[in-house]
Amino acid sequence: MKRCAVISAVVAVVGVVAPHSIAATAPVCADLPLPDRLELAQVAFVGSLTSSREGTGGTTFWAFEVDQPVKVVTGTAIDVRADSLTDIAGNRLEPGVEVGVLAQLEGAVVTMDSCGLTDPAALLSVADEARGGPIKMVIGLVVLAGVLALAFVRMRRGSRPSFPGYEPKTSK
Repeated sequence: MKRCAVISAVVAVVGVVAPHSIAATAPVCADLPLPDRLELAQVAFVGSLTSSREGTGGTTFWAFEVDQPVKVVTGTAIDVRADSLTDIAGNRLEPGVEVGVLAQLEGAVVTMDSCGLTDPAALLSVADEARGGPIKMVIGLVVLAGVLALAFVRMRRGSRPSFPGYEPKTSK
């Protein structure tokens, strides 16, 4: 009976301590495809970390140099509020390393967590997917209508283009 109690206590302690030690090193993120994550993000960009500073209330502000804006970002630098930023392996984000950032807006403050870090090339490829299909179709149809209208008008007038070295055949 004592043996079962000891084993249960060990399992309970390991069950409580182990997840916290794992969570401290590597982020546990939702398994969403990148296009869905980009759609849910209010701010997205590709950039590199330049510095970090402690803010009020124990928060940390991470300064990024924006290399490629993807969503909402208009400047060349942005401050992001986050507790700690680590990659999927639990390594702390280093300055100068280019990353894709997916973040949220809380008022005028950009916030995120480590799950918002992604591969920059993958983020740009998802963001640059073909867009504007219906607009392109309408523009194409307008151009086609213009060309056909011009051809119809010229055909009704009987006018032919005159090319150098070309003499039209005349009927006898």
